[in-house]
This record gives sequence, C-alpha cells and structure tokens, in this order.
Amino acid sequence: MNPIVECIPNFSEGRRIEVVDAIENALSSVDGIWILDRHMDPDHNRSVITLVGHPDSLAESIVAGVCVASERIDLRLHEGEHPRTGATDVIPLVPLRNISMEACARLAWKVGARISEELEIPIYLYGAAARSSDRKNLEQIRKIGFEQLIQEAQLRKEWQPDLGPPQLHATSGAMFIGARAVLIAFNVNLDSDNLELARKIASNIRESGGGLPGVKALGLFINTTHTVQVSMNLCDFERTGIATTFEAVRRMAEDLGVSILSSELVGLAPEAAFESVDPRSLQLEGFNSQKILENRLAAVCP
Repeated sequence: MNPIVECIPNFSEGRRIEVVDAIENALSSVDGIWILDRHMDPDHNRSVITLVGHPDSLAESIVAGVCVASERIDLRLHEGEHPRTGATDVIPLVPLRNISMEACARLAWKVGARISEELEIPIYLYGAAARSSDRKNLEQIRKIGFEQLIQEAQLRKEWQPDLGPPQLHATSGAMFIGARAVLIAFNVNLDSDNLELARKIASNIRESGGGLPGVKALGLFINTTHTVQVSMNLCDFERTGIATTFEAVRRMAEDLGVSILSSELVGLAPEAAFESVDPRSLQLEGFNSQKILENRLAAVCP
C-alpha cells in the first residue's frame, strides 16, 4: 500500500474566494493529490485546506500552492484576528499510512529547501522537523506576527530562520514547515463581546498556563457576530479529548456568567476523537460524517 501523508496548509486569506480557489486549484493540479476539506474564515482572514497524497506528489503540490499564495497575498495589506507571519503561514505534514514521522520530517526539509531557494521565503522548521529542541514549538515566534518579526529576525540571531534569507520576504513574510501527529483544531464561540474574558479562558485552559495537557488556546474577537471565541489546538486528543476540552471551556465561561453559542471544527478530526462522544453535546456547527478524517480518506483516496 502506498504511503500517504496529510498536509494542512494555513493561508493568510479568508475573504477573497477567488484567491483561495486559485490556491486550491494549484494544490490539486498535481496527480496523486486529493483535497479533503477547505475552511475559510473571514474574521481570522485565514483559510485551512486539507489534502493528502504520496510524499513526492505532495512536495510538488505544496510548492505550487505556495507559489500562488505568494503571488496573490500581500501581508502588508492583510488584516485579521488570527496571528500570522506568512502568506502561507504554516504547513504541517502528518504521517497517515505506511510512512514514519522521520520521513515526514525529511519531506518538510525538502519542501522548505525548495521554497526558500525558488521563492526566497525564509523557512522555520518545527515539530519533528525542528533542527534544535528550542524550535519544536514556535509559538513564541509566531505570536508576535509579521510586522514585529520582520524587524526581530534581522536583529536577534535566535529568531533567524532555518532556511533561506535572514530577512523576511517583503510581501510573503516567513513560513513554518513541520512534521507532527494528528491534532484537532477546535473553536468555541461564546455569547459575549468581552475579549478579555475569552483571553482569560484561553490562558487558563492552555497547557502553558497550567491548564489541560496538549491544549493551545487563543482568545479572539469575531467581527461578523460581535462575539468572542476561544480558538484551540488539541495537540494530543488521546490525553485531552474534545469533550473534555469543551466541558472545561463551558465551566469556565459559566463561572464568568457567559454561555456557549456554538463550536466548530477547523478541518477534519479523526474518528477516534468521537468515540463515546455525541457531537450534538458539543454544539458543533456544520458537523456531519464528512468531517471525520477516515471517512473523507475512504471517499477519495484509493
């Protein structure tokens, strides 16, 4: 059985559908690539596309998509709630079938080298692809955003990229490419417009703040609904599941006098994440069987 890698690139564009269409068309133009999901968020001004394929096909697909993103997205004109440092902001590679994490790390190095050479976009390697232990988790660099990093990368050696020029690309910024395990991107929307409240919950629930193991979280304001959101990555859903996370946010919000409006998945989630979990109990918007990773794989990928 052929090796299959999942890739979930995040692009700093969630409002211009024609731009996201062009990026998706470039990604899918390579033989042996299957698009599983696309999530566009105008408030975050960010799109997440999920695709799978053979490692060699995936390398060509990623480069093609990044080229279009670099041509069509100018970070100097970009505004959105989600932190970002690149037109193509982050490219995670996930081993799904008959391939090791180490092989995905080598694929990240290969793709990063091509992008840095062909497009002169600096690359930060993270996760299993990191070349040093202090680069496995890059939140400290990512969270400061394009505008500050464009200065800091030139001034601070510890913030210089792993591949490519030391200075950020003028319009495309910098890119994070890595190899990691499956994670769940999960947002909970609160019935409040109090951003500090959302940030307090995010700070309390994330692992780095003494909260739930494997959980990363941000508090964000959603302009279209004038409400706030706790935006999370569940990096180890077997340790901290989606139901546990939802219930923890619900309790914290309730203690602060706020109820939950809804929740959402960004991209897909593995079937194991919903064992003994009723999706209705999570107030999930737009959830159906095609949001399960294995179902999408079975539908499109031989």
